[in-house]
Amino acid sequence: MFTATKRSRGVIVKLRFLCAHHRQWLIAEPQRAERWMLGWVEQGEALLAQEGPEQALPFFGCALELADFLLIVRGRADASAVRRFSDCARHLLATAAILEEWSMCHWAVGLAQQRLAEEPVAAIVAKPGESTDGLLH
Repeated sequence: MFTATKRSRGVIVKLRFLCAHHRQWLIAEPQRAERWMLGWVEQGEALLAQEGPEQALPFFGCALELADFLLIVRGRADASAVRRFSDCARHLLATAAILEEWSMCHWAVGLAQQRLAEEPVAAIVAKPGESTDGLLH
């Protein structure tokens, strides 16, 4: 399902849901990565509702890996990249919490804090006169 690298105290430093081959194939083309990320979120949501969190977790993990990549590639001023990253992190965190996978929760929160702390406020706030629909919910 996924691999984890741990520190000496047992805290997960890095999780990998995608194998190296698929990660390379997906990140070679950001548009492809975005399509797959969105598809995995949808599939994870459907599985969560129909079959349970165990089935949904890997899809949310893969989606978060790609959302993280897209946030880095598209830059910190891309509000949609910030929003999608946040949504993927929220899905993974909520699903891991249902399963009581506390190390994974810790990892997801740490990754989100790291990435979002790097984001300028302008990336998530609309410019004067622009709609704020969908921002900061």
